[in-house]
Amino acid sequence: MGSSKEQMHQNGLKVSFACPNADCEGHFEEEVQNASFDWGSERQSDGIGYAETSVECEICEDTFTVAVLATQTGKEVTLKGLTVADLEYIDDTFEHDYDEFLADYEPQDPFGVYTRSSKELDDLYYGSEILPRVQAPFNKMLYLQHIIAMEAYLSDRLIDIITTDSTKLLTLIGSTPSLRDRPTRLIEVAKDPDYVASTTKAHLQRFSFHDLANVAKFYKSVLNIDLFETDEHRKTLLAIIETRHDLVHRNGRDRNGNETVIDGPAVERVKEIFQGLIERIEDAYTKYKVSCFFQVLDT
Repeated sequence: MGSSKEQMHQNGLKVSFACPNADCEGHFEEEVQNASFDWGSERQSDGIGYAETSVECEICEDTFTVAVLATQTGKEVTLKGLTVADLEYIDDTFEHDYDEFLADYEPQDPFGVYTRSSKELDDLYYGSEILPRVQAPFNKMLYLQHIIAMEAYLSDRLIDIITTDSTKLLTLIGSTPSLRDRPTRLIEVAKDPDYVASTTKAHLQRFSFHDLANVAKFYKSVLNIDLFETDEHRKTLLAIIETRHDLVHRNGRDRNGNETVIDGPAVERVKEIFQGLIERIEDAYTKYKVSCFFQVLDT
């Protein structure tokens, strides 16, 4: 199944796992040859990408083969001939291109974008005839896409606020140690009048907005809203993020090696939970904009 597409994406996949040998304490942190599905192929079977990389344990010196299989339903990373429950991977194939994209990215109306994305996912879910054998990966894809849409909204709404309101920008910086305590050279500030805003924007664009515990702190400081309504709500949201981690980094298995099952009701449930969260944020945002309007009238 080797083809030119393997060479195009042979770098960029980082894997992490413990040595499979029971009596060995070795741990792998490796970058292995990547593979990608070729969406331009006439037949799906021709588009499948596959790559293997041999890695050696520094402790026991045994050699293992990391296999990467890319199909139309996603990417699977395994140790050839072995089952490893804790294998995780990060696919940064397009990391450099993404950095360039973020530098010039200006969010459109975040709520409108989210609403459109949610509707498109509904159209895909209710309007597609899916073969029974691919229903499970299809559900997982939709589940992840709902999470991705939520993350994009959280990021874009926050960036929209702090790039248009210097007071909110200062509030966010003051409540975020990684921004507040950032070492800064005066020459950088002198060269760029927008240094503070652009640096904060870049920080948020690189931040993982599925880290809801810290995202909650951002929104508390900027919109004075509690992302988690109750302890139960907090547990529910964090459980969804844990499922995301299992699907993205553990080949759809939890820490114990059990397969994560996503059915239709689970897809509906995650959509409803995120819609409720985002509607609450939009209510807080509307109140904030109204207060800004009256402040202008009073000046």
